[in-house]
Amino acid sequence: MAGANSSQNPRPSEFSLFLKALADHGSPAVGLLPPPADDPNAHQQLSDIAHRAAQDLGLPAPPFLPPAAAWAARLFYQLCQFVMVLDFDGTQIRAVVDTPCPTPRDAATDWSADLTFRHLPRLLQIARHVNLAVPVTPHLLRIAREWPLSSVGIPNLTAEPASTTPGSSPAFPIDSFIHHPSLRRLYADRILAASDSSRLGDARVDDLIRTDLGLHPALAPHIASQLTLVPTDLP
Repeated sequence: MAGANSSQNPRPSEFSLFLKALADHGSPAVGLLPPPADDPNAHQQLSDIAHRAAQDLGLPAPPFLPPAAAWAARLFYQLCQFVMVLDFDGTQIRAVVDTPCPTPRDAATDWSADLTFRHLPRLLQIARHVNLAVPVTPHLLRIAREWPLSSVGIPNLTAEPASTTPGSSPAFPIDSFIHHPSLRRLYADRILAASDSSRLGDARVDDLIRTDLGLHPALAPHIASQLTLVPTDLP
């Protein structure tokens, strides 16, 4: 009977314990092994995290996509390994970070990835204080640019040019989620909370934040001052 119970309730992997600690207190430990390809305990942890995040959002959340959430969680776990374990070469790092998300970019994908990617700012903060993490830092910055919903508040994160046209303004790629009312609200709230003026310059974002501040620009003086300086072009 003990053997049967053991097979039905396998010991949690380092990866699933990492996800639980990440959700519970935000200070997980990473192991030395790569995350399992199929981890039922990790899947359950991600489902629990999604449920909790949807409650915290306080608005209708996009659908939870397990493949996108699992991809992002595995990637984030391995990024943490690259920063903290420091025993990986450039080839190993590129093999991980170049693995594409398995679902098309839309609000559901960005929301599902955000369940773990929302911790990217903290990971980058740690990486910038770990000298041996230099090889992975450019990859962290690239991922942060590609997933802007999750990377608000990262200091000195610059957007990629909006196009190859000379003189085009830098822009973060927000089209995948900005049309979803709840994620648009979440993005604006994060910008205001972090006073991240690097995210200004897109009319959809600027107009929302102007409305939020209304007659009370003192609530976010730095953002308010930048809104008066950054021109926006209505679509």
